Amino acid sequence: MLAFYQKADLKQLRERAQQLEQDVIQTFGSLDGTLISAKPAPREWSAAECFEHLNLTMRLYFPILPAVQQGSYKAGLLERIPGLPSFFAWVIMWALDPSYKGMAMNSPSSIRPTQSLQGKESIDAFIQTQREYLALMEQTNQPAQLKTIIQSPLVPVATYSVIDSFRITIMHNEHHIGQAKRAIAQAQQALSQV
Repeated sequence: MLAFYQKADLKQLRERAQQLEQDVIQTFGSLDGTLISAKPAPREWSAAECFEHLNLTMRLYFPILPAVQQGSYKAGLLERIPGLPSFFAWVIMWALDPSYKGMAMNSPSSIRPTQSLQGKESIDAFIQTQREYLALMEQTNQPAQLKTIIQSPLVPVATYSVIDSFRITIMHNEHHIGQAKRAIAQAQQALSQV
């Protein structure tokens, strides 16, 4: 997965995001809302919480990408340090790769699920949010825009290019869709044992 995302262009990322959307519809579309909201364990996220987390994360880019499109994005000092953006992008993608078995990353509180959306609502919201995100990707398609270095909306010291932000976001979505599938499988297994 890491090799694909490190080199994926805009077209490939859009196609992967569309494949993920179809996978979500096929996998979760016919499931009972209660199952989607079921936590596999007390300290683990339900599928609904995984999707809420993805929605919150994608929405952080909604004010940044239009500024890049309009040429009004103001780079800070960290964005101007050569090599730093590529390094941060690689580290983040490496940590998202399923083959990485290091310590679990905790999400910042701003993107932790609040359980405001339950069941199928969370799936519908994810599909809508991802479509809005993809529309912003489509509009941010000029070479200079894609090379623009931005500050991470989550970790202020992290910087990366706009194209790397797209790679990270779609990879992050794929990562948590896999987590949502595992949550469903665990919840189904727990229900079958009752």
